[in-house]
Amino acid sequence: IIPSIFLPWKMIKKYTASTYVAFFIGLAITIGSTLALKIKGIEVGDPLAFSSACGIMFGSAFIAICAMILPGISGSFILMLLGQYIFVTGLIAKLKVDLLNRSVEGKEDALLQVAHFSTPETAILLGLFMIGCASGILIMSRVIHKALKNYHDITMAFLTGMIASSIYVLWPFKADPTDPIMLGLGKAKWLPAAHNTLPNFSSSEFKMACTAFVISLILSTLLIRRGEKREAEKAK
Repeated sequence: IIPSIFLPWKMIKKYTASTYVAFFIGLAITIGSTLALKIKGIEVGDPLAFSSACGIMFGSAFIAICAMILPGISGSFILMLLGQYIFVTGLIAKLKVDLLNRSVEGKEDALLQVAHFSTPETAILLGLFMIGCASGILIMSRVIHKALKNYHDITMAFLTGMIASSIYVLWPFKADPTDPIMLGLGKAKWLPAAHNTLPNFSSSEFKMACTAFVISLILSTLLIRRGEKREAEKAK
């Protein structure tokens, strides 16, 4: 994420007060949404009525698919931010179990969230998710095209803010799952609902994390520079 922050930022042609405001708005929206999810964390993932789930599936897909046409933002990350990633994987797992009679290991938490839906309801929810994806691509591609055409610098600054804020959301050191506050949340809500904490700097886990971070940072930076070099050669 860190190297990719600079890609859209360098695409800005003129840095003005508006671009900096747009950057902080993008930053605030993502972090604010995550903080709201932490506050309402216990409610996230509670059994949903079918009618409510239909609207949520369509809306979540509509929003998440936009990540496919935006630089540096993952659709899975958006679903996590919305608290629907585990729910969607649960629907897919349930359909496999119901229709193909296949066991799905490691998806127990996800299956618990959707166990109260029948097979037709599960299929309808996944269908609405796919319709939401198609609608999002058709509509948002035009919206983003016009935004980049008419407000290029502000749009790129806004996207840069969203990319930068994802570091806060994906911070790897989370609250202890045995913490009384977290006990009622479960794995299904862990990533978006868990609070960020400082690591134990003397632990082997922290040292391994730092090593992985440095290696991935170097590799991603080299890949980005290689891509920029190729683009420059093509431009010549």
